[in-house]
Amino acid sequence: MVILIPYSIQTVISLYKHALWISAGFLIFSSLGCAQQPPGYSTISAGEFAEMLPKDSGIVLDVRTPGEYKNGHVAQSVLIDIMQADFEDKIKKLDKEKSYYIYCRSGNRSSKASSMMIKLGFKRVFNVKDGIDNILRSGVPVSKD
Repeated sequence: MVILIPYSIQTVISLYKHALWISAGFLIFSSLGCAQQPPGYSTISAGEFAEMLPKDSGIVLDVRTPGEYKNGHVAQSVLIDIMQADFEDKIKKLDKEKSYYIYCRSGNRSSKASSMMIKLGFKRVFNVKDGIDNILRSGVPVSKD
């Protein structure tokens, strides 16, 4: 059985051309999204952090403010406040070959710090997602100073 479509050949060709342009545009834009580089750091959960920390001699960076740090921080973490103007200068002085576990209150500041460290040439950077509250629940030792 043959179904006849009541369109002229010019209409069919025009629709076909539009479909090609739409497909080409989709491919171009979707490939642009794929061409973006991943951030270069790993985002880990508080549970993964709790498992990795005893096995690795990495450095734990707390990028919160001094006031937040005093209210409770991961034992033996190093405070480098991302909100301070000298944050990047302090980061540049760190050993780029070591592992770094970075956390803040919610994961936003630590994500920014992680991105900055990768851009500065650090190789092993782990952003602990969801911040200190989840770290507290994971059983990692916490101190108050």
